[in-house]
Amino acid sequence: MTTVTVTKKLNLLDVEDVRQALSRRFGREVGIWEVDCTLVRCIPPDRWDLPGAYLEFRVGDDLCDSNDLFWDDELGGLFLEGKRLSLDGPVLTEDEIFNFGPKWFNSFDVRIETG
Repeated sequence: MTTVTVTKKLNLLDVEDVRQALSRRFGREVGIWEVDCTLVRCIPPDRWDLPGAYLEFRVGDDLCDSNDLFWDDELGGLFLEGKRLSLDGPVLTEDEIFNFGPKWFNSFDVRIETG
């Protein structure tokens, strides 16, 4: 029997990545402490696996998600500086998405979305 080791390289978001992307999106300087972030795990109604997730960001009355900030049409996914973000993976923990603790956000929550 042959053993195969699979190594997955994670491309994590830094505080500055999130802050700069939100600042560009909203046209003003955004501090990470202003951001309410929700990790949304997507579960298709006909399967039990978790094929993906996305992040929702709220700054005051402004709302956007990780697709608004990091989607690259040419590359067909969520990218930052040419590197595919780990958010495209199936079941992810905060440690596999962020290079910082979610406590840096004003608030952080996790929600399950079906269908």
